[in-house]
Amino acid sequence: MAIDKLSDSQIRNSRPREKVFRIHDGLGLYLEVTPGGHRWWRFKYTFGGKEKRVARTENTFEAVAREWFAKRAPVWKASHSSKVIRRLEIDIFPWLG
Repeated sequence: MAIDKLSDSQIRNSRPREKVFRIHDGLGLYLEVTPGGHRWWRFKYTFGGKEKRVARTENTFEAVAREWFAKRAPVWKASHSSKVIRRLEIDIFPWLG
Protein backbone atom coordinates (compact mmCIF):
# COMPACT_ATOMS: atom_id res chain seq x y z
CA MET A 1 0.00 0.00 0.00
CA ALA A 2 1.48 3.34 -1.04
CA ILE A 3 1.37 6.14 1.52
CA ASP A 4 1.17 9.76 0.41
CA LYS A 5 3.59 12.00 2.24
CA LEU A 6 3.38 15.74 2.53
CA SER A 7 6.57 17.63 1.92
CA ASP A 8 7.67 20.62 3.95
CA SER A 9 7.17 22.86 0.91
CA GLN A 10 3.59 21.58 0.37
CA ILE A 11 2.75 22.50 3.96
CA ARG A 12 4.44 25.91 3.83
CA ASN A 13 2.86 26.77 0.49
CA SER A 14 -0.69 25.86 1.50
CA ARG A 15 -2.70 29.08 1.30
CA PRO A 16 -6.10 29.75 2.85
CA ARG A 17 -9.13 29.33 0.63
CA GLU A 18 -12.72 30.45 0.95
CA LYS A 19 -13.60 27.18 2.73
CA VAL A 20 -11.69 24.81 5.01
CA PHE A 21 -9.69 22.28 3.00
CA ARG A 22 -7.57 19.23 3.75
CA ILE A 23 -4.26 17.98 2.47
CA HIS A 24 -3.98 14.26 3.17
CA ASP A 25 -0.73 12.64 4.29
CA GLY A 26 -1.90 9.03 4.28
CA LEU A 27 -3.50 6.48 6.61
CA GLY A 28 -5.87 9.03 8.13
CA LEU A 29 -3.43 11.86 8.87
CA TYR A 30 -4.16 15.20 7.21
CA LEU A 31 -3.49 18.92 7.48
CA GLU A 32 -6.60 21.07 7.73
CA VAL A 33 -6.25 24.68 6.53
CA THR A 34 -8.88 27.21 7.60
CA PRO A 35 -9.96 30.38 5.75
CA GLY A 36 -8.15 32.34 8.49
CA GLY A 37 -4.89 30.62 7.61
CA HIS A 38 -4.67 28.32 10.63
CA ARG A 39 -3.21 24.89 10.03
CA TRP A 40 -4.25 21.94 12.17
CA TRP A 41 -3.00 18.36 12.05
CA ARG A 42 -5.90 15.95 12.32
CA PHE A 43 -6.13 12.17 12.44
CA LYS A 44 -9.20 10.40 11.09
CA TYR A 45 -9.99 6.84 12.16
CA THR A 46 -12.90 4.41 12.38
CA PHE A 47 -14.17 3.06 15.69
CA GLY A 48 -17.27 0.94 16.09
CA GLY A 49 -18.13 1.46 12.45
CA LYS A 50 -18.19 5.24 12.83
CA GLU A 51 -15.70 7.76 11.50
CA LYS A 52 -14.01 9.80 14.21
CA ARG A 53 -11.14 12.25 14.32
CA VAL A 54 -8.64 13.43 16.90
CA ALA A 55 -9.00 17.22 17.24
CA ARG A 56 -8.95 18.42 20.85
CA THR A 57 -5.60 18.68 22.60
CA GLU A 58 -7.00 17.26 25.84
CA ASN A 59 -7.35 13.94 23.99
CA THR A 60 -3.73 13.68 22.91
CA PHE A 61 -1.72 10.67 23.97
CA GLU A 62 0.48 12.91 26.11
CA ALA A 63 -2.47 14.43 27.97
CA VAL A 64 -3.99 11.03 28.69
CA ALA A 65 -0.61 9.53 29.68
CA ARG A 66 0.12 12.41 32.06
CA GLU A 67 -3.30 11.97 33.65
CA TRP A 68 -2.62 8.24 34.04
CA PHE A 69 0.81 8.99 35.51
CA ALA A 70 -0.62 11.49 38.01
CA LYS A 71 -3.05 8.83 39.27
CA ARG A 72 -0.46 6.05 39.53
CA ALA A 73 2.67 7.90 40.68
CA PRO A 74 1.63 8.41 44.34
CA VAL A 75 1.72 4.65 45.00
CA TRP A 76 5.06 4.08 43.25
CA LYS A 77 8.53 4.52 44.67
CA ALA A 78 10.06 7.86 43.69
CA SER A 79 12.81 6.18 41.65
CA HIS A 80 10.28 4.18 39.61
CA SER A 81 8.03 7.19 39.15
CA SER A 82 10.87 9.35 37.83
CA LYS A 83 11.97 6.59 35.39
CA VAL A 84 8.44 6.18 34.00
CA ILE A 85 7.84 9.88 33.35
CA ARG A 86 11.36 10.36 31.95
CA ARG A 87 10.91 7.47 29.52
CA LEU A 88 7.56 8.83 28.40
CA GLU A 89 8.98 12.34 27.90
CA ILE A 90 12.08 11.18 26.03
CA ASP A 91 10.90 8.13 24.09
CA ILE A 92 7.16 8.48 23.55
CA PHE A 93 5.81 12.06 23.71
CA PRO A 94 8.09 13.46 20.97
CA TRP A 95 6.75 10.79 18.59
CA LEU A 96 3.12 10.45 19.61
CA GLY A 97 2.46 13.75 21.33
